[in-house]
Amino acid sequence: MHQLRIGLRRLRALVTAYRDALAPAAHEFLSRELRWLQQELNPARDWDVFIETTLEPILKRVAGLEACLEAAKELRDLAQERAQATLASPRYTAFLLRGYSWLATGAWASIEAAALDRPVGEFAGLILQRRHRRLRKFGGKRADLPESDLHRLRLMAKKQRYVAEFFREIEGLLACHHGPVEISRGPAYLGYPRQHLSQPGPLIERPGQGLGLA
Repeated sequence: MHQLRIGLRRLRALVTAYRDALAPAAHEFLSRELRWLQQELNPARDWDVFIETTLEPILKRVAGLEACLEAAKELRDLAQERAQATLASPRYTAFLLRGYSWLATGAWASIEAAALDRPVGEFAGLILQRRHRRLRKFGGKRADLPESDLHRLRLMAKKQRYVAEFFREIEGLLACHHGPVEISRGPAYLGYPRQHLSQPGPLIERPGQGLGLA
């Protein structure tokens, strides 16, 4: 599940990076369906991480929270069933078939996609430089960004890393080789507070809906 989520995030980053080269219908379809897939699959992994990195360490130090752990595991099981149902659904099958058809026919490309005729190194350089400028413009040299902006900066850096890794893998570009290594250190640091704030939410919810702390 973790690897599938990473793959989805990378593909969404590429859809954004290739926006000018994608036919409008292809961009709209891919953006919508990939967002749907991620929303359906995220909870299963989120509960895994919450249990392993938050609840279980707490239980080693604080007694009496066993019921919370059991409730979280039940919610994780439900999320996993939801993810499995999604991957077995007609909608997911249609998504795959349409994607394979586009790859076979080239119908995904925009008529104006002349940039696709360039060498991949040149094309990658243009995309990465443009995205890097946006990243620097947003983050700048400020150290006082609010938490919400830090989270946005982290997401931008992660998308930059995903796109760079893609080009590195298909071409072995030296410029792409050094970029992701340095960029990858940033998202983990920037996202540390946000990851804890955005863990599965139902610790305190309506009675019977969460982990029994309401």
